[in-house]
Amino acid sequence: MKRLARSKSALVAVLAAGSLALAGAAQADEGAGEAVIVGEEIAVVETTACPDCPAGNTGMISLAAGVDFADKYFYRGYTQQTSGVQIQPWAELDIQLTNHEGPFGDLTLFVGVWNSINSKGAGLFAGGVNQPSTQDPSNWYESDFYVGLATSLGAGVSASVSYVGVFYPSVGGDALPGDRGEIDLTLSYDDSDLLGDFSISPYVLFAFGIHNFNFATGGDGGYVEIGGEPSYTIGDGAYAPTLSLPFNIGFSLYDDYYGGDDVGWGQIGLAGSVPLGFVPASYGSWSASAGIYGIWQSAFVRDFAGSDRDWQPNFIFGISADY
Repeated sequence: MKRLARSKSALVAVLAAGSLALAGAAQADEGAGEAVIVGEEIAVVETTACPDCPAGNTGMISLAAGVDFADKYFYRGYTQQTSGVQIQPWAELDIQLTNHEGPFGDLTLFVGVWNSINSKGAGLFAGGVNQPSTQDPSNWYESDFYVGLATSLGAGVSASVSYVGVFYPSVGGDALPGDRGEIDLTLSYDDSDLLGDFSISPYVLFAFGIHNFNFATGGDGGYVEIGGEPSYTIGDGAYAPTLSLPFNIGFSLYDDYYGGDDVGWGQIGLAGSVPLGFVPASYGSWSASAGIYGIWQSAFVRDFAGSDRDWQPNFIFGISADY
C-alpha cells in the first residue's frame, strides 16, 4: 500500500517493488510476424510497436494494487499476529488534480484500502499468544481505509496529509485495540540528485490520534516515525533487481503512546525486488519483492504483549502492480 506502507512493518518491501516496477514499463512490446494473404501468396509482414504510441497509462488517474504474505504482523512495533500466515491485500487510486511546474504543481488526491487476513483466524495478541477471534468473519483481522492529498514542495521535498480509519472486523465488544482513527502527515526527501544510486530516501511521519488511537491507554495520542530505504539497482534490463536496506524507528510524540518509553520500536531489513518484465507495459508495471526484517520492541511494548524477546524476525513476500 503506497501511502501506509511506512506505517506497516509488513509492507516496507512494497516500497522498493513499486519504485522498481517502472523499469519493467520501459520494455516496449514487440509484435510477432503476422501472416497475411496477398493475392494467392502468403507473405509475412513484420510488425513492431508504434514508436509514437504510449506504452502505458498516460492519464491523470492511476491505480496501484498488490498483496503481501508475512509470517508476522506488527503495527508500529505492537505485536498483532504471530500465528499462521498474514495475507495483506491493498489497493490505491490516485487522481492528479494539478499538473504544472513548481511547488504544489502536482497535487494528487489518493484513496486506498489495506487489509490483514489471518490464515488461522487468530485474534488479538495478548499474554504472548494470539487469542481466538471473537466474531465472524474470524479470519479478517484488520481493515484500513484512508484518503488524503499529496504534493511536491520543491527542492526534492514531498508531503502528504491523510485520514486513516482502522477497523477490526473479527474483534467485537470492548476488546482492545478497537476501531481507531488518525490524521497522518508525511514529509519525504528525494536525495537521488545528491547521492545518485545510493540515495537514502529519508522520511518522517507524524500521526495524531482522533479516536481510540493509543494502544496503551485506549485514548488519543501522538506518534512520530523516522526512516529511510537505501537501495541499489543492479543493471538496467527488464528484470534488473534492486536491493534495499529499509529502516525506521518510532517514538511517542505525546500522551504516552509507548507508556513510559519515548522510543517504542525500531526495524531494519534486507529486501529485494525485481520487475516482472514479461508483463506487457500496457498492463501496467508489475514487480515481485521479498525481505527479512528485524523488529526491535521496547520494554513497555514487550510487556504489553506479554513477550520477553527484544528482537523478532519477520519474513515477507509480495506482488504489486501500478498502472
